Amino acid sequence: MGPPGYGPPPMGGMGMGPPPPELQSQINTWFILSIVSIFCCLIGGIVGIINTSAAKNAMAAGDYMTAQSKLSAAKTWIILSFVLGPIVGIANVALRMH
Repeated sequence: MGPPGYGPPPMGGMGMGPPPPELQSQINTWFILSIVSIFCCLIGGIVGIINTSAAKNAMAAGDYMTAQSKLSAAKTWIILSFVLGPIVGIANVALRMH
């Protein structure tokens, strides 16, 4: 059973139903953040871009469950990028000063 308010999937049950509210807006926001996160951690930013692009494609195809799943993966990579990027950068500077 899906989240309340989204209703059951259509006949055939491909996991597609009405789009969750604000999903397209969230995908767009996290896509922009994934581009910015490249400057913190290149790998995390690239993986974030790949996942948000996959979420956009799934959204366009009407597969909202896949879009949410890909967006969730993108969020994880982007947050890790913003957290780990500065830590690695500071550690790098500290090691060079030593």
